[in-house]
Amino acid sequence: MPLLANIYLNDLDHAVNEKCEQKPTMLRYANDLLILCKPGQGPGLQTRLKRWLEARKLKLNEEITRLVDTRKEGIEFLGFSAAWRQGLKSKRWYPHVEPSVKSQAKLRDKVRQVLEVRTRNQAAVAVVRKVNQITRGWAGAFHYGHGTHVFGRQQLFVQNRLIRWL
Repeated sequence: MPLLANIYLNDLDHAVNEKCEQKPTMLRYANDLLILCKPGQGPGLQTRLKRWLEARKLKLNEEITRLVDTRKEGIEFLGFSAAWRQGLKSKRWYPHVEPSVKSQAKLRDKVRQVLEVRTRNQAAVAVVRKVNQITRGWAGAFHYGHGTHVFGRQQLFVQNRLIRWL
């Protein structure tokens, strides 16, 4: 399904990211999308998006579609949390993106399942290989943005869990 959505909605990507005079940025995976724009542009872009979709016999899910001022509240999108933050040294505002709390918890749960009491009779090499596979997959998916401190905490969790298991 994501492949078909990507093919079908490819024109939407170009319409928003390249041909729009308001210069918003659209992030999309399959049929989930997020449009980042300047304050005040959201309602107009939402109207244009609805028209574009309706012309192709598609529609927005009104229950989950919303306009958010990320200067006031953060958002979660595809396992990431995003919010405006002020830099400690530069004092400049920037869009801070890191793996969401829910995504972090899912990784810890998967590691716990592999490093539990019932797996102590398995070969350490095989168990460590499985943990590495899980953590590499998670790191590959979430190695974006400003997640250095999140990755450090997750690494510490995995190390401590592995030490206890051994």
